[in-house]
Amino acid sequence: MARYRIRPDKVSHQDIEGEVIAIHFETGAYYSLTGAAAGVWVALGGDAEEDDLLASFADPPAGARDALRKLLANLMSEGLIIQVPAEEPAKRSPAASIPWEAPRFEKYTDLADLLLADPIHEIDESGWPNVKRPATPER
Repeated sequence: MARYRIRPDKVSHQDIEGEVIAIHFETGAYYSLTGAAAGVWVALGGDAEEDDLLASFADPPAGARDALRKLLANLMSEGLIIQVPAEEPAKRSPAASIPWEAPRFEKYTDLADLLLADPIHEIDESGWPNVKRPATPER
């Protein structure tokens, strides 16, 4: 069975009172994970298989496995997690009894320019967070 891991080289994240905020350094996109998505993310702090992730929840409903697979596919397609080769030993997270709540995964790109800006070379004279704008061609 496939195992998954957060990409520490490309993603920074923080759990804030049950909501996980993750930032992808290459795209500048940031994500909000709530409900079961936040629990899954926390469980991915160590390598985790689909069954381990599902076992983290107390009494998941019948459609939980499908919702989990959809979430994992979204996280993979956004480049936030990777599959770990089976040859590597698993770093298992302890199972918890998290109440199941439908996973919510939202993507935001409104701050991408700021998150991707070089703070030394791309900020104008007035300082952060003012990014230099390209010069307009004269007519």
